[in-house]
Amino acid sequence: MWPGTVPDRRILTIGGLFTWGTAGAAHFATNPGDLRALAPKLQADMGKVDSSKGLQILLRIQVKDGQPIGEEYVTHRWLR
Repeated sequence: MWPGTVPDRRILTIGGLFTWGTAGAAHFATNPGDLRALAPKLQADMGKVDSSKGLQILLRIQVKDGQPIGEEYVTHRWLR
């Protein structure tokens, strides 16, 4: 996630090594339950960095028979 061209707007890029990784990451990014669980992790170190520069999040996507069946947060880092 990076600052957008319009003030107070962001640009979010979602990608994976394969199509099913991208699909799993998109599911995570649009799932309210996953986002609720992610929020405290991001807020825990938000005060130490300039969050306006952006953010990267690493996810582990579980795949079975070429289909994403689970997503798990691994780590994140604030861009400098």
